[in-house]
Amino acid sequence: MTIELYVDEKTATRVVGWARESDYPNLNVVVEILADGKPLARIIADEYRADLHKAGIGNGKYAFSYVPSSPIAADSKTISAVVVGFHVPKHSPPRPRGPIPPAALRARVAGTEDEKWFDASGQMTADEWTRALKCFNVDITRFDVVADFGCGCGRALRHLEARLEPRQRLIGMDVDHEAIAWVAANYPGVSTIPLQNEPPIPLDDASVDLIVSHSVFTHLPEDLQFLWLHELWRILKPEGVLIASIHGAKVIDEFAPSLGSGSKAFLEEIAAHGFSYYQAKTSAEASLPEYYGLAFHTIDYINMRWTPKFKVRAWLPVFALSHQDVLVLQKK
Repeated sequence: MTIELYVDEKTATRVVGWARESDYPNLNVVVEILADGKPLARIIADEYRADLHKAGIGNGKYAFSYVPSSPIAADSKTISAVVVGFHVPKHSPPRPRGPIPPAALRARVAGTEDEKWFDASGQMTADEWTRALKCFNVDITRFDVVADFGCGCGRALRHLEARLEPRQRLIGMDVDHEAIAWVAANYPGVSTIPLQNEPPIPLDDASVDLIVSHSVFTHLPEDLQFLWLHELWRILKPEGVLIASIHGAKVIDEFAPSLGSGSKAFLEEIAAHGFSYYQAKTSAEASLPEYYGLAFHTIDYINMRWTPKFKVRAWLPVFALSHQDVLVLQKK
């Protein structure tokens, strides 16, 4: 544990300071006030201080102030404070799981209209994001602002929302305006953002703690992927987390034979460059942007080309729906 505790003022009538456990910045700690080693009170260090926020100390909500009902005894030699644990908020009722969208929207994101698969696969993806966060030994409820980049009509978003606490803000964003409009109309607890085919995202710099993204970078041409990577980096808070999936070695091996005589050139491009893109859509995807296709990445390409903005904290091969690779990235 890495405790930060500072007492800025300690008098007979007031004890003021701030404290946090810097490895868990989204949790508040409990501070015990003592006089000559004897406990006087326990208070939660959760008050907002603009100077802390401006200095880049998390969200700034780590201050405490203790005003005793009567002055601390004048013969007290030392007044001190110590962190004694985390504040555990009272249990809140779970957020509701949103409805399942119409068949056409389901097919666009899941490849099938099957309602059971739409529901089951969404839960699987939300489970995978939760497991991926074990790389940081944190629970998803510790992130104040969570964004689903490429949420579509809510396949995984509806399961993600049900796992969050009411205090957390959940943002869904997508270039598919029909899908995001359906989410806006049916998931009132989600902030929705219709995206254009290229950035920007209408969010402030450093305003999001966690971004999750299933099967978005699997469909972008190379130049566009870098535009969106930079934009996600921009809206993430310092050391914010991005979880994204890619078509890795398993999908490359499965896709190559479908190209027939073109498979050799495809594999040679992958070997030489680490990336390949094919413009292709299914009939269900016809309304999606013109650039929408199939993109393939090697982990060497990721380590070389994505790392100027992000640190690769984990690479989870064949992890997303037992098909795509998952990357756990942290903003540099």
